[in-house]
Amino acid sequence: MSVSAISKTPIKPKASFCKLIDGRVFEVQLFQFSPEQLKVNQDNPFLDVDPLNPRLQTKYNAISNADLDFQIHNNGQIMDAVGRFQLDQNGHIKTTPEGIPFVNILDGSRRFDCCSRNGKPFSIVVGKFDDELANKIISSSFDAQLDLSCLELGLVIDELQTRKGRNLKAKEIIDLLDYKKSRDAVSDAKKALRIYKAYPTLLSIYPVISMVGKATVSKIDKIVKFAEERDLIEDLIKHSKSELYDYTGESGILDNEDLMNFDAQKNAIITESLEERVGYVTNSNSKKAITKINDFVDMEIKANKKPVPRTTHQTAFNAELTDEERHIAERFFRLITDERLKDNPEISMLRQFEMFERQFT
Repeated sequence: MSVSAISKTPIKPKASFCKLIDGRVFEVQLFQFSPEQLKVNQDNPFLDVDPLNPRLQTKYNAISNADLDFQIHNNGQIMDAVGRFQLDQNGHIKTTPEGIPFVNILDGSRRFDCCSRNGKPFSIVVGKFDDELANKIISSSFDAQLDLSCLELGLVIDELQTRKGRNLKAKEIIDLLDYKKSRDAVSDAKKALRIYKAYPTLLSIYPVISMVGKATVSKIDKIVKFAEERDLIEDLIKHSKSELYDYTGESGILDNEDLMNFDAQKNAIITESLEERVGYVTNSNSKKAITKINDFVDMEIKANKKPVPRTTHQTAFNAELTDEERHIAERFFRLITDERLKDNPEISMLRQFEMFERQFT
């Protein structure tokens, strides 16, 4: 069947039954969307993540959902997702001109992403749920699944504060928060929310938001305050929009291998680049004030000061470097001098050399 024919074919429920939710009985319907229908959905969406669902969707979902990808690829979807119909002001289900219902996913956004990318059918139980019940469904499902990231939890807190019409104290948030497993992360979640609202690009440069934990958020918060106090924040934001953080190109500080083998250390690389940009220094990382590349060039670059000629190190080459070039060069020299990295089978020395060569030839 052609894509056009699929998009015009009404999607009927596989079954209708009653389900007990939060002590009340609701009539629900089970839908199964075929891989072909999911492809059509990418261009003309009738199935989407609910606005109340705090799980952030990014172009790097394939990395964020890698833990679930293997299971979906091999076994398909095991547990049905849960969603709700989009309703008009009269309470009627909204549909496309072809009669396909618009459905918002409350629980199962990661399963939806994995099924769509792996060509697997996607099953979802759908009912008419108001916002209050939708929030209860979402919170109960998240407590049993992958923890919310600091930013995702921050957006939940923002929604709570919007409903209350004021900023809430940490204790109030903990009392109101439905996500029990996330209650110890409230302070850092509020930091993440502040950063996201003021400077959203600073968090968007981290490809796997679920791995941006409390330690990373705390450090970004300190870097931001440091930059704000010294009128460096505009420069930092401009820097965060550079090609250095476009991981789909050839100039990014992370390449495809880094993304496929993503871990917390990759976040550290990104955070260190922000530190270097504004010259952020603490007693614990004062040794990092001079970038490692200075061991190989004839100029010592100190935080927020003019370059100082180096006299105690042998020069490997002379170059005036942009930030992007400096990071690529630093990464390359780190690879060829650090024995632990040189012997890492997951790192391609040839790939790193090609990136280095392209910048300097």
